[in-house]
Amino acid sequence: MKTLTVFLFKFVQKCTYILFFKLGVSKINILIARQPIFDKKMRVYGYELLYRGSMKRGEASFDGDRATSEVILNSFYNNDIDTIIGGKRAFINFTDNLLKEDIPQMLLKDKVIIEVLENVQVDDVVVEACQSLKNTGYILALDDFVFENLRLFNRILPYVDIIKVDFLETNFCDVKKTIMKALSQKNKRFLAEKVETQEQYKLALELGFDLFQGYFFEKPYIIVGKDIEPYKLSYMQMIKEVTETQDFDKMSEIVTHDVALSYKLLRLINSPFYGRGNKIKSAKQALVMLGLDEVKKWVTLLMLKESGKDKPDEVMRISLIRGKFAENISEMLGYENRKSEIFLMGLFSTLDAILDKPLEEVIQFLPLEKDIIEAYAIESNSVFGKILKVIKFYEKGKWSECDVILEECGLDPFLVSAKFFDAIIWADEVMDNISF
Repeated sequence: MKTLTVFLFKFVQKCTYILFFKLGVSKINILIARQPIFDKKMRVYGYELLYRGSMKRGEASFDGDRATSEVILNSFYNNDIDTIIGGKRAFINFTDNLLKEDIPQMLLKDKVIIEVLENVQVDDVVVEACQSLKNTGYILALDDFVFENLRLFNRILPYVDIIKVDFLETNFCDVKKTIMKALSQKNKRFLAEKVETQEQYKLALELGFDLFQGYFFEKPYIIVGKDIEPYKLSYMQMIKEVTETQDFDKMSEIVTHDVALSYKLLRLINSPFYGRGNKIKSAKQALVMLGLDEVKKWVTLLMLKESGKDKPDEVMRISLIRGKFAENISEMLGYENRKSEIFLMGLFSTLDAILDKPLEEVIQFLPLEKDIIEAYAIESNSVFGKILKVIKFYEKGKWSECDVILEECGLDPFLVSAKFFDAIIWADEVMDNISF
């Protein structure tokens, strides 16, 4: 009984610490994005949560204690964390203050990875906190490690499982000859962060890194003179045909010529996702039941998935999130009559990575209106171009850039945040509950 009382007292103490001492607020607004972390097989190992609390745009100060406290409360208590991380692990930054207060131990050890920030002051209390976390079964990562800090962090390295190395800031030779050599015999895993190109990813693989973070997987691996594979080109032509015609007989003919596509379409319409009472047995019946806008969306999804089957699943997941997020934002801006087109605009924004061709070369196959196609230009300042920029800024946690556009469009950033999570939920349902 005494043990339980002590436990409850400590739990309440921790909650009070976060809610009042650190936050001093009863209602918290927070924006959260996530950045995927991959293993060597390009499977998602976890997501680092990128967050910006209720700080107003333009404020220079940043309170790491407050930010982490907010993300814990919003991600783990106000929301379902699995919605945010999709059953993977969440990498969450912790300052020395939060480590000393045992805040990480409030979280389930199979849901999080405790990321010790590079500016933590390593003293006896921090060392004891890291040792306790390790002994309890938590995974610890050390952020932005550089060889010059080896002596500073030497006391907590025995309890750290993952060493994060900034791939843009660290000299590659130094990485290979110093950091990895010094620590490779101590059962550490190495994570290359800020890996932005396929070339950097391949170099990180060669250097022996185990985990990879950055948006390299979104970038096309372009080989000069390489054509789009014939079957992928065929899919793109089918997408164009299906989305441009309103003739269900013609669409049915196109779909039935691809046995795999017909099978997948029938599985889709008869899946729990739609919850149909009567079994649909023909491609035409399935198309009619879905309706024209849904046909455009789902046939495109099915064929896009086939085109990208040699790519990481996360590329398709990002495509889905972008498509739905774009559609959600378009409704907020009063473009509900064009939301189907805007969905495709977001969905196709990763097509260069799927086809390994520059987007400007692929655009000719896209069944989109001119003003939508023009939105893909980097310098585009049209309303559709702004939607794409918001999506990309948001998923990378570029909050200040995102805020500027949202203010121009008259959108509430926290309502947009809700639409982002709606898109994640929808995309996860598609990826997890419907067999492609």
